[in-house]
Amino acid sequence: MIEVQIKTDQTIKDISRNISDKAQLKELEIKVILPTEFRDEGIAQRFIKWLLGDRAVEGLMSDEIQDPLARLRKKCQEEKCQQFVEKLEICSNRVKSRKNTEENCHDEVIDMMRCVDHCAVQRAFKMLK
Repeated sequence: MIEVQIKTDQTIKDISRNISDKAQLKELEIKVILPTEFRDEGIAQRFIKWLLGDRAVEGLMSDEIQDPLARLRKKCQEEKCQQFVEKLEICSNRVKSRKNTEENCHDEVIDMMRCVDHCAVQRAFKMLK
């Protein structure tokens, strides 16, 4: 559910009737409130852009927009896949401590990535349902 709070000298009914006439939507303040899990997906920015055009998004900072899957991956890495992260750190420290070695941590990286992706995808699909 998107709750839109609009401040202007026009009423909300006038705005919804004249939504296609963007010229009438001058000096508009819009606050879009979203559920927590959708805040980083850019829905608010897309709504404002649709309503007011490109000039509405000019003031938004690009670092406000984050990939929700990246956030889920980080959470999974910290919560569900900690054992794989620890194995990777041990391997990495071992490889760094040796000067001439052919050992790499490829298998540990793959194991950690599989765990993180599996966890993140499950959480992402739960959000879609």
